[in-house]
Amino acid sequence: VARAPKLLWIATPAAGREDVPRKLIPRRIRITHGAFHGPLIAQTVAGAVLMFNRGLRNPEPWGREKLECRDVIGTRALIYGYGRVGKAIAAKLRAFGIQTVGVRRTPSRTSITPEAAKKLLKTCDHLILALPSDTGTDNLVDGAFLKRLPPHAVVYNIGRGNSVDEAALLAAVESGRLAGAYLDVFKQEPPPADSPLLHCPKIHTSPHSSAFGATYLDRAFAEFAQYYKKNFSK
Repeated sequence: VARAPKLLWIATPAAGREDVPRKLIPRRIRITHGAFHGPLIAQTVAGAVLMFNRGLRNPEPWGREKLECRDVIGTRALIYGYGRVGKAIAAKLRAFGIQTVGVRRTPSRTSITPEAAKKLLKTCDHLILALPSDTGTDNLVDGAFLKRLPPHAVVYNIGRGNSVDEAALLAAVESGRLAGAYLDVFKQEPPPADSPLLHCPKIHTSPHSSAFGATYLDRAFAEFAQYYKKNFSK
């Protein structure tokens, strides 16, 4: 940056901001990151919610009737990190009749504070984490937090791995205190091959791929072009 005095804009297709630390970049330089992730990640989260609740993970063979299917209509999702990604997830889940509540440090007309959300954890069916890693979110979801959730709740993390106490989550799932978890992100990436998180039957994992899709780069460059046209073209 110091060698580029004419630099006006840094753009990254990443959803997170941690690779371009704001404190190291002069204020005159604009920084943008991928707003287009929301609709893609929302599809993944919706799929994970249906997978856990509609008996799609381990379908029973014909002739057996132990398949557990839960109606998601009327269930409640708490979405921690109610920015562009969180709002896109909420819109997708509402299409399935799921009640959504956004949680963010600075509340708005459509969201509440983490303190207020504590009262709702006991009635939360889907805990969705879309949190960044650079806003003091380390181990936000720890053992005490998880104990507030009902046993049928599932945790979905598509934000950053730092926000979850992985040992506490694993213990809660293995003991039956929680129904399961979907983890797209981890504290260490890639996680060790022998990580128990990768081998727990009630935890579904993916390789930080919740926004993957054939249109990913097309969406990224379309976003870049739109921003450039609006802010720099004459």
